[in-house]
Amino acid sequence: MSSMDTSRYSVLVVDDDEQNRDLLTRSLEKAGYLVGTANDGQQVLDRLGVEHFDLVLLDFMMPRLDGLQVIEAMMRSDRTREIPVIVVTAVGDRAMLAKCVQAGACDYVTKPIEMAILKSRISQVLESRRYMARDSLREHRNQPVTGRILIVEDNEFNRDILTRRVQKWGCDVDGALDGEEAVRLLSAGASVYDLVMLDISMPGKDGFDVLQFIRSREDLSRIPVIMVSAIADAKTVLGALKKGAIDFVTKPFNAVELGVRVQNALRLKKMRDRIGVQKSRLTPDSPLEALIARRKP
Repeated sequence: MSSMDTSRYSVLVVDDDEQNRDLLTRSLEKAGYLVGTANDGQQVLDRLGVEHFDLVLLDFMMPRLDGLQVIEAMMRSDRTREIPVIVVTAVGDRAMLAKCVQAGACDYVTKPIEMAILKSRISQVLESRRYMARDSLREHRNQPVTGRILIVEDNEFNRDILTRRVQKWGCDVDGALDGEEAVRLLSAGASVYDLVMLDISMPGKDGFDVLQFIRSREDLSRIPVIMVSAIADAKTVLGALKKGAIDFVTKPFNAVELGVRVQNALRLKKMRDRIGVQKSRLTPDSPLEALIARRKP
């Protein structure tokens, strides 16, 4: 993931539990974010009505207004509908999570929160929104994103499940049975893929080996990688993120979670590609660059 100046961004942390709220606040402030707090749904709407926040980290179970009601109210207002919302919940209700995403939430995390995952998702969402804030990218804000995905999984059953899921969303899929095949496919078509979904535990080259290969290649640097594993302890998750993965999905697969992770990763890749094309047009011979050069002392 590209580096980002977190001090430029403000996050509204919403939780009716004071201990949870304080823990999140301290962790995000330590990461450099400006943090405001609210302890119920109505207070969220009151603060957003008079203050600016770049992102809302929203607990679902709250008095007065729950998370879904807050999201729906935000989407009805011109002032707040563009503010990204990440839902925080201890509830494993997939139907509820699906409703939050359909209502306008861009992501979610479950309690107990792994802070490395949360910070990665906040950074990912804010980077996408930073790109989409440009006028030329506004039309892409709420559109479903498709692309070409490389699924690397040695278990045929799991590979087939992932393949059917992402094909259902309109994506093209290539499959690799192991790390060696993944490296061959990536080497042969570096610019082909918009996302790599990478199992960790494989014979021969494991997922971390393939991830290291991807991050060592300049021509693969824009491709986001989502690690996939039944092992989701803090050490494994943190190791994947430190090595350059953009996110982490656990087995067995949750369709709602899978959809959110894939869509967010593809959207970020498309935004990076488009910005990269726009930057490449600013060559030393372009009119804008020539004008800048003439103005330099």
